Amino acid sequence: MPSIIEEIQTFSAFTFSERRSICLLLDLAKPEARFNIKFFHYWGERSDAPGSAWTDGMLLAAWDRLAQTSRIKAILISKAWGSDYEFHSEALRTAVFITSNGYLRRFEPFYFLFIRLFGVAAHDYIPSIYAAAMLHHDTKSRNNEDEEVLAAMRYRDSSWEAQAPTFHPEWTDL
Repeated sequence: MPSIIEEIQTFSAFTFSERRSICLLLDLAKPEARFNIKFFHYWGERSDAPGSAWTDGMLLAAWDRLAQTSRIKAILISKAWGSDYEFHSEALRTAVFITSNGYLRRFEPFYFLFIRLFGVAAHDYIPSIYAAAMLHHDTKSRNNEDEEVLAAMRYRDSSWEAQAPTFHPEWTDL
């Protein structure tokens, strides 16, 4: 079981833009972010370099896609017949949105985000969702992305046991 220190070290190993994207996407997925203009002002105005702030259109699109998070998580937890397929297709839409817009392109930050969005129950699905999102026609292909898809598949083959995350990035200040 990874300790909170190991999870913090994992988070700090991501690039600044990956950490910032994870924090943004987790913030927008919170129920209190719905119709709360303060979230848009906070993330729209945070800029450490010229042009690095998210535009209102990007924030609205991310908010709209992540508004479905609690419903998608409920599908996974329901264990109803066909819920696996429905969860996979809905989570894939979210993954394609995240990868095609360049929020997260590597598997490790993607896994870090998705395990916090959908919980430990999604552990087995995340590598295949990532691979499908990276191979989707809306995602712009780069040379190193094939390597990332293979890393996701190797991760899926490993016997690592799923554990609930203990570290949540909202405790950090970027």
